[in-house]
Amino acid sequence: MNFWDRIQKVDRRVLYLILILTATVPLFFNKALPNVPDDSSESLYLSLARLQEGDTVIIQTDWTNATRGENGSHFEALIRALIAKKVKFALVSAYSPLAPAVARDVIGRINGDLVAEDKQPYRQWDDWVDLGFFPNMDAAAIGMRSDLRQIIQERKETDPQGQQRSVLQSPVFQNIKALGDIKLYMVVTGTNSINSIVARLSGAVPIGGMVTGVMGPELLVYYDAGQLVGLANGLKGVYDLEQMMSEPYTYVSKAGVREEFEPILPGFSGRGTRYYLTLTLTLILLVGTVVIGNLAMVFSGRKTRRPR
Repeated sequence: MNFWDRIQKVDRRVLYLILILTATVPLFFNKALPNVPDDSSESLYLSLARLQEGDTVIIQTDWTNATRGENGSHFEALIRALIAKKVKFALVSAYSPLAPAVARDVIGRINGDLVAEDKQPYRQWDDWVDLGFFPNMDAAAIGMRSDLRQIIQERKETDPQGQQRSVLQSPVFQNIKALGDIKLYMVVTGTNSINSIVARLSGAVPIGGMVTGVMGPELLVYYDAGQLVGLANGLKGVYDLEQMMSEPYTYVSKAGVREEFEPILPGFSGRGTRYYLTLTLTLILLVGTVVIGNLAMVFSGRKTRRPR
């Protein structure tokens, strides 16, 4: 039995063991790989980097644990960046009634990390509010475009004194009179809900997207058309953002204008970095085994083929 015959007879359990190790061991290492950010990721980073302290952002969080590998990493990187820049934000959900609770859990975990680092946690009501679930986001988006305050005035939050009050009375919406006062409308989703937002809010507010890898290609047309200010596509998009936010970044426009940005999250290495390393090694393993398997079939077949 030659080498290629042995390759074909490798026990599948051995291959599965190699796959399990390849997909799990890298998760314990925050090893950054060489990377060139996608144009859409860079544009989204610039929109975040240019936000000022006290600005207000709306985040449409349309993801649940089903897509937490990508969307959970998107959302965590976004929230950490907004907290670092002291930008206020409001959550809204339209895809699933479970989405608001999942988002609040992430914010709670981030606040726990801040407390452990002896930093001030981001306070609900003062720094962020939860507008809850909108079962008909199409109608809500149309309403937001015409009169944002009227659409959300009935949404309640608990103030520091324990009283239920309209979110419009919170510091988050203190200087917001219309949708145009919102500096950025972010959609984090694994669904097509972003299509509805682009169709109804494009031109009224800057819109950014954070979507799963399977959705990214079809949404790039919105970015190319200028309807999205930026797009983080799948795990690569998360990795792009984490790398740009963790170190000084220099942007040179096509006109030659140069902008220097200080790190938003100095030295930050999040789940995107760990997952991207795992994804890269797993894909290398996949391609390698396919190539080796095909070579084994070719060379093994030559040995057994009978002469005519």
